[in-house]
This record gives sequence, C-alpha cells and structure tokens, in this order.
Amino acid sequence: MKFSILFIVLSSVASSAESIRIEGSDALGAKLVPLLSHLYQKSNPDTTFTITANGSQAAFTALIDKKAEIEMRYACGY
Repeated sequence: MKFSILFIVLSSVASSAESIRIEGSDALGAKLVPLLSHLYQKSNPDTTFTITANGSQAAFTALIDKKAEIEMRYACGY
C-alpha cells in the first residue's frame, strides 16, 4: 500500500514537472526510493529525479524552502 501511495504522488507531481527533487530519510533514500524512481522512469523517461538522503528531520524543511517537491520520512511504529 505504501508503494502505491508513492506512485500516486509521483504521478501527480510528474504531470506538472519533468524534474522531481526528493529529500529526507537516509533509510528510504539509500535504496528504496532510488529503486522506485528507476521503475517510474521506465514508463516516464522524460522524468528525472534528484534524491537527497539527508535525514528525515530535513524533509519538511526542504518542502517549506522549496528545495524539494516530495519529502521522504521514515516512521517505524511497532
């Protein structure tokens, strides 16, 4: 379900932009988000991604400062 939500977000952002900046979580930015962006690019080759994994704390600030269109935060609730 979380992957579906990410692709819905990407679809809505990509429809208005060819370059998407994603900032935040080290855990997500290390492998998962690059993999998902690569899969997305297979169907949307004109879309490029800049992924900055600088920690979940930086994610919201990046949105406010307009340094990113999408934030990635990792929340683990057991």
